[in-house]
Amino acid sequence: TISNSLIRNNTDGIEADAGSAPVIMENTFSGNQRPISVYANRINNTILGNSFSENIKNYIEVQGDNIDENREITWAQDGAPYVLNGDIAVQRNNNSGQISILKIASGTVVKAQSGIDIFIGNNNSNYKGGLQATGVTFSSLDSTGWSGITFYNYAIDEDCLIDSSIIEHAVNGIYCVSADPTISNSLIRNNTDGIEADAASAPVIMENTFSGNQRP
Repeated sequence: TISNSLIRNNTDGIEADAGSAPVIMENTFSGNQRPISVYANRINNTILGNSFSENIKNYIEVQGDNIDENREITWAQDGAPYVLNGDIAVQRNNNSGQISILKIASGTVVKAQSGIDIFIGNNNSNYKGGLQATGVTFSSLDSTGWSGITFYNYAIDEDCLIDSSIIEHAVNGIYCVSADPTISNSLIRNNTDGIEADAASAPVIMENTFSGNQRP
């Protein structure tokens, strides 16, 4: 646990490898090249209440990872965006009776590097996943954009909700592959495709605003 501390003028403020899940709370990060680096599956209400100023990468760097344990993990809202440095796959690892769920707290900003995807579930019944995001902004780190969010067949419908959120600057804001997530009360803007669903998908799309997309 690292708490209530001033972490400043380092190359890396806190770097955690794939086996680490530090609790990082109520710290001030200032003047670092990279304040926090952590793997996606190791964040579970463990980064919160921090403040960030004058860091070169003024965000929480999230390394690409499989969120694949039988549990719901939560990314808490913190004082800087989470920036995805690699693809994130939310899918239980080879167990048809269990599910991995990523819940993202309201007010959280998630940004992605160019070409990065968020994958929910899989086309194999042994790899079930869910995403619950209310009041979340999904965007790109810079003007090059990002790939977007893909829901697969075994993204479990009742555990797949995007509500009151913003999805922007993606190739496919949301892409459904034999999947039926609910997308509601959200702003979907400035994407190539806002929502694309294949012939086997029946997403619930209600009370959203579509703006600036090539194909909403």
